[in-house]
Formats: sequence, C-alpha cells, structure tokens
Amino acid sequence: MRTELTQIDPTLVTEQVERILKSKVFAAATRSQAFLQYVVEKSLANSPPKEYAIAVDVFQRGPEYDPAIDATVRVEAGRLRNRLREYYAGEGQYDLLCIEVPKGSYAAVVTVRDTEKGPSQQLQQITIVPQAAKGAAETEVESKTADVSSAEVKDRHLGIRVGILVCLLALVVVAATWFIQKRDRAVKSIRSIAVLPLQNLSGDPNQEYFSDGMTDELITELARIPNLRVVSRTSVMRDKGSGKSLRQIAQELGVDAIIEGSVVRADDRVRITAQLIDARNDKHLWAQSFEGQLSDVLSLQDGVAREIASQTKTALAPSVQSQLASPKHVNPEAYDAYLRGRFFVERRDGKTAATYFRKAISLDSEYAAAHAGLAQALITMHEAGGAPVNEVIPDAIASAKRAIELDPNDGEGYTALGTIDTVVLWDWDAAERNLRRGIELNPNSALAEIRYAIYLTVRTRPEEAIAHMRRAVELDPLSFFANRYLGSTLYFGRHYDEALAALARASEIAPDGVSAVQGWVSYVYEAKGNYDQAVTAELKGMAAYASPQQVHLLRLEYEKNGWKGYREAHLQYSFSQIGYPCTLYDIAEDYRVLGRINEAFDWYDRAFEKRCIFMLALNVDPRHDGIRSDPRFHELLRRMSLVQ
Repeated sequence: MRTELTQIDPTLVTEQVERILKSKVFAAATRSQAFLQYVVEKSLANSPPKEYAIAVDVFQRGPEYDPAIDATVRVEAGRLRNRLREYYAGEGQYDLLCIEVPKGSYAAVVTVRDTEKGPSQQLQQITIVPQAAKGAAETEVESKTADVSSAEVKDRHLGIRVGILVCLLALVVVAATWFIQKRDRAVKSIRSIAVLPLQNLSGDPNQEYFSDGMTDELITELARIPNLRVVSRTSVMRDKGSGKSLRQIAQELGVDAIIEGSVVRADDRVRITAQLIDARNDKHLWAQSFEGQLSDVLSLQDGVAREIASQTKTALAPSVQSQLASPKHVNPEAYDAYLRGRFFVERRDGKTAATYFRKAISLDSEYAAAHAGLAQALITMHEAGGAPVNEVIPDAIASAKRAIELDPNDGEGYTALGTIDTVVLWDWDAAERNLRRGIELNPNSALAEIRYAIYLTVRTRPEEAIAHMRRAVELDPLSFFANRYLGSTLYFGRHYDEALAALARASEIAPDGVSAVQGWVSYVYEAKGNYDQAVTAELKGMAAYASPQQVHLLRLEYEKNGWKGYREAHLQYSFSQIGYPCTLYDIAEDYRVLGRINEAFDWYDRAFEKRCIFMLALNVDPRHDGIRSDPRFHELLRRMSLVQ
C-alpha cells in the first residue's frame, strides 16, 4: 500500500534511505544521492520540493535558473527513478519500505510492501504511526501496559520473540530454497536473447548515436559467446520506440529473454544499466549498473556481457573468458568517432562512415575495432556506392589485416578479409579460411553467415549455403538483407517456391526495397519459364529507378512482340545505362536470352575485366544451363579460378 511519509516513523524512512545510498547502484552516484536525500527530507517535513528549489539547493544553480531552458532537474530525476527501480529489482527486492519519486512531482512516496511474497531481510516489526491517531486510545494502551509487571512482560516477549525468530528462519530457508531452485530452472532454459535499443537518458537527442552505438557494441560483445543465440542489431532496432510488449517482441524475434536498459553519458563518464527479463513469463531475472570513465567503456561492456553469460548459465570458452576479463582502455574521442562510424555504416553510407573511422584511427592508431570498421565501410562503398575497386579495396585489405594484427580475436576483421577474397580477389582458399575464422570468433554474426553463404553459393555448394543463410535469418529475423539474400540463395539452389516466399518476406520487411527484390523474383519466374510474371516483376523493380516512360515502352514491347521483343528493347535500355556498375553483365544477359551467344560472351569478358560482382553468379545461375557446354563458359570459370 502507498503511505504518506508523514504517516511512517521517520527513523525507519531514514534507515531505508541510508540502506539505498550504500548500495552498489547508488555508491558512486553522488548527484542521485543528494537528490534522494533532499526530496525525502522535504517530504518528511510535509513540504515536497519544487523544481526550482531542487536546482538551486541540490545542483547549485543560480537564482537565474530557468527550467524552460535548463533540464538538469528533469534529467537527474529520470536518473534517480531509474536507479531506484534498479535497486529494488536487485539488492532491495525484499526491503519492506519502497521509496519512489513518481513522475509528475518531486514528492517522495513510500510503499509498505508485503514481505510474505519473498524472504525478508527485515526481522524487526515495522510500525506505522499515523499522527492523527494519537490521543485517548494511545494513552489508554500505555496505561494498561504500565500495569503489567516488568518480569512478566520480559518472559512473555522472550518466548514470543524466540518462536517468531524460529518460524521466520524456517520460512526464509524454505523461501530461499524455493526461489533459487525456481530461478535456476527458468534460467537454464534461456538459449537465445535480444538486446533492445538502450535508452538515451542524457537529455540530449544528439547523443542518440551514442546509445545506438552502445547497443550495437553490447550485441557484438554478447555475440562472441558460443551456445547463446543473440539477435543481430538490424532486427532489434526495428522495435525502437514501437511500444510493443516485451513478450510480443520476443515472439517476433524468436527469443527466450530480453535485455533492456539505458545509457547515460555525462562529460567523461558513462553509465550502463541493464536488466534481463524472461519474456515467456515477464519474470525479472537480473539487473545491474556499470559506471566508469568513458576510457573504460569497453571494459564496462565486457562486464555486462560476463554478467549476462553468468545469469543465463552460458558456459564461456577459455578464449572468450580471457577476452572479457582483460582490461580495455580507449581514447574517449576515438570511441565517439568509432560509434559515429558504426551509425553510418549500418545505414549503408560507407563514405561518411569511413571518414569517422579514419578519425578514430588518427586519435588511437591501435584501436582494432576502428580498423575493422574502416574495412567494412570501404567494402560498403564498393558494394553499395559503386566505388572503383582500385580506389577502396587496397585500403580495405590493409585495414582488415591491421585489425587482426592488433586483435587476433577480431572476427569482424576476418569477415572483411574473406569478403574481399570472395567479391574482388576471387581467392577461394583464402576466402573460406577467413570467413570460417570470422564465424568461429563471432558465432552470432548474421553478416559473417551471409558472407560465408555467398562464398558457398559461388563454389556450387548450394545446400550448405542455404543452411548458413537460414542461420543468418535466425540471427537477424527482421533484416531485409538477410531475407533477400536467403531468397537469392534458394533461387541458386533451385528451390523456386521457397525463394519466392523468402523474397516476399523481404518485401514485407522493407517495402521501399522493391528494386532489390523484384529483379530476383523476375529471375525465378524466368527460370520457371513464366515470362508474363518475369516481365511484371522486373518492370515493378525498374519503376524505382527508371523513368515511367521507359517502363511503359518496355511493357508495350512485351505486349506487342513477346519475350524476345521485350529483351531486345531491354538491351537498348541497358546500353543507355552503360556508365553504371555492372551494366556490362546486364548487356551480356540480354544477348544470352536473344540467342546471340558470341556477343554475350564478349560482354561477359568485359564484366570479368571490371570484376563485376554479378560474375559470381555465372556458374550457379539456373538460367545459364543453355550455355554451360560452350568452351568459352568453361574458360571464364577457369579464369575465375572456379575450375581447373
């Protein structure tokens, strides 16, 4: 029940405040300590404080303080409320008195809790003393009590106390045993988790990149832990601010438990608060805060990962234990630039991301993660931005190798190297070695699984590729790219209906990605010989980048002259786009469909010379069955080192 502070013995409230201030949650939080003491003191005096008074008395603001432009009190109130919730979820979960500062005011409210719901650390009886109730009844009780002999009272009280103590101890033992057994049974079953976007409690919307980056980094640290499936960043970020229940999010992501929390950055200090919740029954399993210098933020993240591994009963391999236990320090400015780089690489803006990663490296040349991030940003510039190979790939290779040199356990560095080996260098032995190593070091990386599946597809190992791509979708179920790549992998494996289903799922996730999906839908229908559907899908995708007039003319050509007439018109369109990446391959495909095989191989050769990424599909595309017997086809594969 809720009770006004003035109705409870002030001594008990003071003792509860002291207990809270000594807790791990509040030990280093001097501002929250002062805030809590002040509001409780004022509330005990029946004079709940106002925002202005708190700003002046607690946070030393001057008389000119204006709450309309200075949010200090509101921000600190949010931090205080979070710390109180964390305290009562952990160390104070069995305290009899619960102190809160509800939103909407700065008055402290005390809840007298039902101690029968859990073993209590309070063996003394808590007495609520309503001020208005004192009077004749109280005097009468005191008078009657005085008539009882002192010895009789002592004997009676002693017997009662012993009996109560024995009963309480027995209850504590039984309750504790029950609680531990129940907790262990629940925790043992946790094999998958999702880290929801950490809340930005800094009060500054411009720090959103920092909280998002911290979420990403925490996922990365947890992803190193084997036997624990951790959902990738792309999927969890889709639920940011969605208002969905934890159980609904968990069901959509297919996980047992959810981690949610917050991050606060104040000058050169950072505080991470995290809690683990069993989403199947909404049971709170664990909560803790980690606070320290910004230069120690990597160690703080490792501390969170260690605790989560412990709480989920996940056994850590010795190599992972040593990684998480070793102290890590980073230049705060370099870390800030690194997080900004991660922010932009996730948005496929490789150029901006590369700028920030380079800044991080200039501030801390031995920052392994920044080197790995730069490699990924440069690869993105090539894949998504069309940057020429000679402009970005040499630096990407150097960055990935430097990341591995600085941190041999950096899975991202190996994945970046393996990607370059696959997409650009066509060094298949090195590609498999590096990509497998990337997965070994980072078993929960959807990106590593996608890259390895692409390699397996190129090497005509379709069923293995499909298995790894399904693993990528399991790790990142709401990722557009994971589902889109699953669709293309199933197509190459000739599982056409499943491919269409996966591509439809990708379209549901990102309706604006139509151009990246409908081309593959068209390939599936072409391979099945359904040209009506193939043309419809291709034109639907082209509508995202071609002019309405061009799309209309192509549609008319198909209606008038059928499949061959359509491909002839499409060939002319492809020639008009000759300056775009991989148009050379598109022209070769048009010639192939038209049966002009000599011209087709001429343009395949040109695409080969430009290292067009579409050449990776040459040996696995079902539509190429009609040209496989041509000696020039085998020669192309030999030049790509795909056959002897």
